[in-house]
Amino acid sequence: SNAEYMGVSLYTSWLFCMAATAAKAQLDAAVASNDQLQALVLSFALASDEPALKSALEYFDDASLATRKFVLVAHFLESLSRVPSEDVKLSVADFAVRQLKTSEAHHEALGALCEGLSDLFFAREQYREAAAWLAKIPLSKRSPTDQLRVHVKLTRLYLDTDDIVNAEASINRATSEHTHVTDQRLLCEYHASWARVLDFKREFEKAYNRYYQVSLRPEPSPEEIHVALENACICAILAKAGPQRSRALGALYKDPRVASVPMFSILEKMFLRRFVSKAEEKVFAESLLPHHLATTSDGSTVLERAVIEHNLFAASQIYDNISFAELGALLGVTPEKAERTAAAMITRGSMTGVVDQMAGFVVFTEPEVLESWDRRIESLCNDVNSLVVQMMRSPPQSV
Repeated sequence: SNAEYMGVSLYTSWLFCMAATAAKAQLDAAVASNDQLQALVLSFALASDEPALKSALEYFDDASLATRKFVLVAHFLESLSRVPSEDVKLSVADFAVRQLKTSEAHHEALGALCEGLSDLFFAREQYREAAAWLAKIPLSKRSPTDQLRVHVKLTRLYLDTDDIVNAEASINRATSEHTHVTDQRLLCEYHASWARVLDFKREFEKAYNRYYQVSLRPEPSPEEIHVALENACICAILAKAGPQRSRALGALYKDPRVASVPMFSILEKMFLRRFVSKAEEKVFAESLLPHHLATTSDGSTVLERAVIEHNLFAASQIYDNISFAELGALLGVTPEKAERTAAAMITRGSMTGVVDQMAGFVVFTEPEVLESWDRRIESLCNDVNSLVVQMMRSPPQSV
């Protein structure tokens, strides 16, 4: 009953107060010596005595201990790592963060405490709790490199819990710091985290560019480069059809490193403007994350939309005109959806043509001469990019 619960709660509070009072009496007796105070705090920690530990931290705020506070609090924070009970350790650590959050003298010790607890939860795969503790680290007095490291780590934890809002906020804060950082490995991790945020937001063209740039850097291991290339391929395939996507597909197709990624066959078909079958789409879907398969506003998934748009673009290279019904059958969608998709692609410039609603046809037209010239320049740039990649990956030969 409520009455029984209130009774137990009051009794627990009374025990807590009694324990805190007893701890204060012990602290008063030991106040003459730092060594005695530190030994007392350590005994509280080893006994997982939560009321005594909290009472000790409040006790160190006494004006008479002002000149000794730094040493005593530093020892207190170190002692928390030796508390056997994790529940007590978390409770006292949270209390310490709230008590000392305005204390500039202890920001490093507090940071080490919070990061240590974050690592503890990370090891348990409790990423939400790990992120919560990492976010408590006071960063105002830390170096740009340290701030960037924490923000990148925090971004990854938020992404692991699908918290894209906080992940984006964290990486945005990191952006203001990265220009002052010289640690190239850390900068590489920053760009990789940015790519993941853009990927989760379904900004696939931007994500592709970030992933691909990471793959060209010298810092990642061969395994990390392979993962970056895989992600770059996925984002290029899922991006909306258009000139930017065509450039991305061209750069990847002509990069010799991409031939080894699992999704090379579907990327090749898209670059060569060949039709992608449902079976190929299903195989590719197995390599995707949940947000790649999320449902869009028209009821199709992100992958389905990308394949439909690609196949429509491929059809425009073969047909001069086609009815809505035939186009729908070709794409595996209703005539109405085929018409809407064609109209959307023509409107945003992904392909050239006219939707004739009266006749029920889509009429495809040739691109302007300038667009054709742009494609030739694009092809040349892709060839140069491929050559640069090979030069970067091949050691110089001595003559």
